[in-house]
Amino acid sequence: MGNNAHEGAVNHKDNYLTGNSDTEVYENIYITDGSVIPRSVGVNPLITIFRQSVNVCIALLAKDKGWKIDYTLPAAKHQESVSKLPVRIRRNYEGLFYFGY
Repeated sequence: MGNNAHEGAVNHKDNYLTGNSDTEVYENIYITDGSVIPRSVGVNPLITIFRQSVNVCIALLAKDKGWKIDYTLPAAKHQESVSKLPVRIRRNYEGLFYFGY
């Protein structure tokens, strides 16, 4: 995955780059397997790869139906509502940390 054909085979939307120019893509060809993930995702990447494919399918369906997808992270929406509260909540974690030796 890269910004152009010199950095990777697909762009951030999983479009397959042609290599003819930096950003030219093949129409209607999307790569959604594990090869587009730039680093290891853990022991069993099945769910991550599956979710990547689902995200592409949802984006294609939204494009076809004319839907608008809000890509704002839930934490950002939550932060807006939290900043309006008159109280501040703090969490303190206490406990024993055992090294095992």
